[in-house]
Amino acid sequence: MTEPKYSLVIPIYKNEANLPSLLECVLDMSRTLEGRLEVVCVVDGSPDQCYSILKNELPKYPFPSQLLLHSRNYGSFAAIRTGMKSMRGQYMAVMAADLQEPPELAIEFFLTLEKDEADVVVGARDAREDPWRTRISSHLFWWFYKKFVIPDIPEGGVDMFGCNHIFREELLALEESHGSLIGLIYWLGFRRKTVLYKRQARQHGVSAWTFRKN
Repeated sequence: MTEPKYSLVIPIYKNEANLPSLLECVLDMSRTLEGRLEVVCVVDGSPDQCYSILKNELPKYPFPSQLLLHSRNYGSFAAIRTGMKSMRGQYMAVMAADLQEPPELAIEFFLTLEKDEADVVVGARDAREDPWRTRISSHLFWWFYKKFVIPDIPEGGVDMFGCNHIFREELLALEESHGSLIGLIYWLGFRRKTVLYKRQARQHGVSAWTFRKN
């Protein structure tokens, strides 16, 4: 089997209803990337049937995959770290299982990294289709985060990122495994590129985690 060039890490928590759409989306991404994509699903102690569904369905798809399970809910950062430790690709991207970030964004991350235009790529929202309460709370959180924590962070916040193997190794080497993932990404430095995107409306359920919870 050909070694994957790209690894897509997907933390999963309470996403049972969304899994069929997610798997079909990843299949389309694999075709676009000419079969060089692997998917690393990390079920973060989800109380629903996410793990059993994926265990049954993932082997039916032609792309290489890994299915990892946490014994309890440790949070998105821990799930992402688990996936990053296990991935095999030269370039990686994180994508939320709820598909609110467009899959095309992850593909753009991969191609940007492969062209050596950056060591880490972050997705910054310039528009969103969330309910107004969600938009207001998110805006307030990222306003305070930008003002008092990381001035360089985009105003709309960050929910996706991708990186090459050099940045990945540096990120995994940090001991602050329970800190802010976004904070560590910006603290590390390296060559960084920001890609703007429109956050989509969630099709199933209610979001249970985001980067800002870590």
